[in-house]
Amino acid sequence: MSAVRAIRRAFTVGKHRATLSVQLVAGVPTGVQVAWDQGYPPRLSSADLVRYRRLRNAILQSVANEIRGAVVVVDADDGRLVPTVIEPVP
Repeated sequence: MSAVRAIRRAFTVGKHRATLSVQLVAGVPTGVQVAWDQGYPPRLSSADLVRYRRLRNAILQSVANEIRGAVVVVDADDGRLVPTVIEPVP
């Protein structure tokens, strides 16, 4: 196993394509980045935002399973910060 590696998954939301990358150092996540096909995150409709979060969380679920540890996501929703804890599934 390499000391540094990345998990990358691409997915489509509406007419946009996003690539989510998780950097791992010695098996420990050190950061998450989402890159959009047009360089800057698009303005998403309500339905697309729900789809984005669902797909993002599914990818992060696989990361949580791989590292055997929880992943926490914090979303901004109407001016509030809303945390989501994604636990690994045995």
